[in-house]
Amino acid sequence: MIGWPAVITAISAALIALTVVAGGAFGLVWMRRLTATMLHLERLAVWLEREAGPTLEASKGILEDSAKVVSLVRREVEEFAETADELRDGARRMGRNVERRLQELDALVEVVQEEIEDTALDIASALRTTRRGTRVFRKMKRAFLGRSR
Repeated sequence: MIGWPAVITAISAALIALTVVAGGAFGLVWMRRLTATMLHLERLAVWLEREAGPTLEASKGILEDSAKVVSLVRREVEEFAETADELRDGARRMGRNVERRLQELDALVEVVQEEIEDTALDIASALRTTRRGTRVFRKMKRAFLGRSR
């Protein structure tokens, strides 16, 4: 008769063998699926390269063109800002010049006004003197010539 240890050893060996066979079968099935998955991935990569490659290249070109446009717009905006600064500075200088000229004109007008007032007073004085002189001359004329008005 065979002893219990030999039976347990035989059952254990059979279970180990069954586990190894099941693991090997599972490994084969897993390898087939992995191979099929790898084939699908390879086909997908080929399709992406064929179909998406030109799209990616076109996108890259669009991005490069966009970068050029952004650079051009940035440069134009900077030049516009510089021009605006120059115009603002010119307008400030012009305003200061106009203000200075207006002050000079105001001073000139004051001087001319004073001269006109002085001249008007001189003319008025001369007219009074002339009227008096005319009266004196008429009186002398009457006195010497005896004529009446």
